[in-house]
Amino acid sequence: MTMRAIGKLGEMVVGECDELRHAAAVIATVLGFSVRPRYWGRTARDLCARQVLAVGVEPVGFVCVMAVFVGISRDRLDQIIVHNVAREPRISPLYRDVLAVLPR
Repeated sequence: MTMRAIGKLGEMVVGECDELRHAAAVIATVLGFSVRPRYWGRTARDLCARQVLAVGVEPVGFVCVMAVFVGISRDRLDQIIVHNVAREPRISPLYRDVLAVLPR
């Protein structure tokens, strides 16, 4: 490549970076103003509060219950797998020793 082609490529890259920086600044400004509740009307604040409660707070109990069930199921499955693998006659003695020290 000639120096002139490299220079034109550099100009294009700098121009694209400038446009990208400008777009990012506009987006950041809009987002900055949109997250300030004092600029919102009462209806928008109420809707946002309801949405946060509906999406982030109310499902916490369900998620915790599901985590307990999944944890119990996973623990029981691990116990079954370890028990069955430890009885396997083709398993290496070293692996059988490792399985013997695992908590059941």
